[in-house]
Order: sequence, then structure tokens, then C-alpha cells
Amino acid sequence: LRLVGTGTQTRYEFTVSEALEASGDTIETWDTIDGTSASGWITTEGVEDTFNFAGSVTSFGFVEGEAEIYVDGEQVTASTVTDATTDSSTDGSTDSTTDSTTDSTDSQNELRLVGTGVETQYEVAVSGTLEASGDTVEQWDDVSESSATGWVTTDGVEDTYAFTGTITSLSFLEGEAEVYVNGTRVDPAVFSLPNTLVVEGDGAETTYEFMVSGDILNDPLVGATESDDSLTNGKAKGSVTDGIDAFRFSGDIKKMNLVGDAALTFEDNDG
Repeated sequence: LRLVGTGTQTRYEFTVSEALEASGDTIETWDTIDGTSASGWITTEGVEDTFNFAGSVTSFGFVEGEAEIYVDGEQVTASTVTDATTDSSTDGSTDSTTDSTTDSTDSQNELRLVGTGVETQYEVAVSGTLEASGDTVEQWDDVSESSATGWVTTDGVEDTYAFTGTITSLSFLEGEAEVYVNGTRVDPAVFSLPNTLVVEGDGAETTYEFMVSGDILNDPLVGATESDDSLTNGKAKGSVTDGIDAFRFSGDIKKMNLVGDAALTFEDNDG
């Protein structure tokens, strides 16, 4: 759930049915989260408060002012936001044996590039369709059917896109920015890694361990890893039950150990 300022001093309150947490560093000290409820203030145009939640929004209201509201990249209104639900889980609502993230490459996803105060030019391409979300993209940004180039600079101000498929490339021509996919902050380096490895659970716990000769990072768009899974020095180690753990990597697989009946999918794109 994202609340984007429009330049009007705005106070909001909302409650969700299951779990709620702040996403990234968007929440200020004067904003509060109490269990499954939150209240806060947002004013500056383009600056936002962002939350991850599970279940549905059960109540929402502006105590004063107004702001733009987005759920999973789609703009909604204060009267329709309670119709929205999400399958995403907060970190506190998962355990070490169950993955709740499902492959979202066939549905609409959200990409956000958030300025850090450094003049930054980016390029992004996706395998499906790409379009600007809301009024975040400026006239000097260039968006085509499946790619975009643009600039972000001001700290906290962002360019936001809705897309289908996967992100095939993302790079900064100069500067740097924070990158979020479906509300989760990701390392943009993952999108430059050519090969993919996906472990899909079948309902019973499967443990895995992989080692590659290059770099390996989690691909949260396909399947986010859990807090008990680890990625260090070209090595991935973890477990899946009902969900998916997905990775992108460079180089070759040097070691593979899979204990259980999970499905393993591997795609080598660099020979």
C-alpha cells in the first residue's frame, strides 16, 4: 500500500485484516503502526508512505487532506481501497519452513526507483509490457512498450512503473537510486545476472545448497527467500515447502545438493 503526497497536508488512518509493516525508510517518526493499524501524515508532492500488508484493507480514511493511493501498483480511491487484497506477507508473518511468495511474472507488478539526492539516470527493460504508474514519471523520462529511461534525483521522490513479465535489465548510467519490486527493496545488480535457478516446493520441506563460480542473488519477482535462507560468497542455502525460492547468477554451478521433492528449474543464458 502506497500513499503518495499531492502537496496538501494530509493525515490518514487505515487498518488491515492480517499483518502490517513499514516498507523501506518511507515512514517518519510521526507516523505510527500499531498491530494491523497505521496512521500518519504525508504532504510533499511525490513523497510517499509505503506499507507491506497481508490480507485486505478493512478500513481507510483521510482525517484531513488527500493523497494518491496505490495497491500493488494500481491506483485506487479511499472508497475502493477496501476492495483490494494482497497475497504478500510481511517478514513477521512467515516462518522458516513455509514460503508464501508465488511467481508473479504473469501478473502486473510494480517497479519503483526512489531518489537518494544524487542525480541519477536509469535504464530498464522488461519481458512483457511496461507503463508509467500515476503521475510519477516526468516529461523528460522516455517510456516505450517494454522499456524506459529516466532521471530521479530528489531524496524520496520516485519514478514508478507497472509491468508484466520479468525485468530483463536495469542499470544506472550515472548516479544511484533505491529499487523496489512489489514493495520489496532489491539489489539492482540481480537484473544483470544472466542465469536463473528456481526451487519450487511441493508441500513437503526441501532443503537446498548451491555454489556458483560467479555471483548469485535472490530474484524476488519470481520467489523471495526467507530470513532463514542465506546468500554469501556465491553460495545459496535454504529451504522451501509450498513456495518458491528463485535466484539469478553468473558463471557455472560448482555444487548442488537438494534434499526433498521440490522441482528444480535451471536456465543457462551465458554458455
